[in-house]
Amino acid sequence: MKWCVFTMLAWSVIGHAQTKLKPCSDSLMDMELVLHESAINQVLKGLGEIQGTQTYTYLILKGSYTWTVSAMSIHVSADSTYFTAQAKVHIAGLNYETPITGRMALQFNSKRNKIQLQLQHAPFPIRTVLFGTTITLKTIELADYIKDPFEFDGPLNLKTSWQTEMPDGTVKVIKMSTCACNVFAEQQRIRVTCGLRIDVLNAKKTKK
Repeated sequence: MKWCVFTMLAWSVIGHAQTKLKPCSDSLMDMELVLHESAINQVLKGLGEIQGTQTYTYLILKGSYTWTVSAMSIHVSADSTYFTAQAKVHIAGLNYETPITGRMALQFNSKRNKIQLQLQHAPFPIRTVLFGTTITLKTIELADYIKDPFEFDGPLNLKTSWQTEMPDGTVKVIKMSTCACNVFAEQQRIRVTCGLRIDVLNAKKTKK
């Protein structure tokens, strides 16, 4: 999924004399990018189901179990994100389903220009029956199986430029690019806001 805008304009100018690089705007609210919860969950839908099979030994019990995690979803609310899913477990003598609720971490990686959602903690139990009593054999940590963060391109690759001819025949080229960014969790969406850097180049118009 790409969230980027790039515009490049080529002009017939010579004798560029770029001004000193301007600092990033004091305001990090010059522009924003919004990533909706529904778009995030389309990615999870494409991931499909996650399955695992392990063996176990517990007192007089010995065998294997299989688990399947489906219906994965990420929920975004004000200042928080969390994960939900459904786990189905098949083990000798017992088949059951159990809901999963997990903790997510949200960050904007400025070095890679990525909005990142990392699953941190999403446990669910593996149970069986011993002497008529339901016992927990193990707790599966789903975060051990989804180690890579879900990533979406950020707005730091936004660049645009344009020119205007001045009355004295010189050409002024104005370049705009995004710089520092902040990320916020809001109701059913993630919002990234950025400051802008404006640079101006003065050049003589090419003689035709």
